[in-house]
Amino acid sequence: MRTEKKKTRIRVNGKRLAVSILVLLLAVSAVIFVATRIGDAIREKRDANVPDGPDPAVNEPSNGTGSETNPGGNGGTGNDPNGGTAAPDPAETARTYALENGFLMLLNKDHSVDEAYKAADLMSLDEAICCSDRPAETHFLRAEAAEAFAKMIAAAKADGFEIKATTAYRSYGYQNALYTNYVAKYGQEEADRFSAKPGTSEHQSGLASDISAASVDWALTNKFGDTKEGKWIAAHCAEYGFILRYPKEKSEERTGYIYEPWHVRYVTVPVAQEIMNDKLVLEEYLEKYHITQ
Repeated sequence: MRTEKKKTRIRVNGKRLAVSILVLLLAVSAVIFVATRIGDAIREKRDANVPDGPDPAVNEPSNGTGSETNPGGNGGTGNDPNGGTAAPDPAETARTYALENGFLMLLNKDHSVDEAYKAADLMSLDEAICCSDRPAETHFLRAEAAEAFAKMIAAAKADGFEIKATTAYRSYGYQNALYTNYVAKYGQEEADRFSAKPGTSEHQSGLASDISAASVDWALTNKFGDTKEGKWIAAHCAEYGFILRYPKEKSEERTGYIYEPWHVRYVTVPVAQEIMNDKLVLEEYLEKYHITQ
């Protein structure tokens, strides 16, 4: 009888233990399930705050060329949002070309060249567009300027205006003789207003030419600016890369020389158009873009 009761208690206790174990397993499973759900929720919330696209590590250089200030990378300049190389500024490219090729050369009372200076690419002008009573040695310009000058004179002729070069290139020695004669005739103070001392003349650069027309008997006179030919030059010279170097509005004040409507200077087309459109002289243009020589 006692043995049967003892067996009964063992069976009851065994059932209770099995139930307890089952309850414990269910509890553990519930905890694991809740923890997993919480983890999933945290990850979903974190992912929702991350922007689309690549890793937003903006301070990390791209292929060795990107940076915070140049996020384009891949050799780009940073101006192109797709990482490509942005197109260069045409005006800046034109200035660089003109400067590197010597077309912005500044010759005035404060800037000079020595007696030996002579441009290596001087090219003779067609005698048909030069005054025959001026020395042939002065009928030269630098190659690019000479070609542009010929086109300008041809365009003027096509419009019905005959314009010719009087003197273009002048050597140091030629300018010295010219200046000395003017000083002897007018005195140095007056001569310095319209004639350059040797080494300071634009003519020695091979980029400048004096021009005239039959309407003023091929003379160098202020009246040329009032002629049809002079007005055509003022309106169209920039189209061929030339500027009026000593304009009436700013002649002596900014250049040191009197008004010379007959004196044209080659600087390339883009530069000439900017100078003429903005009513600048070469000194002001160089100052505007901080170009020093």
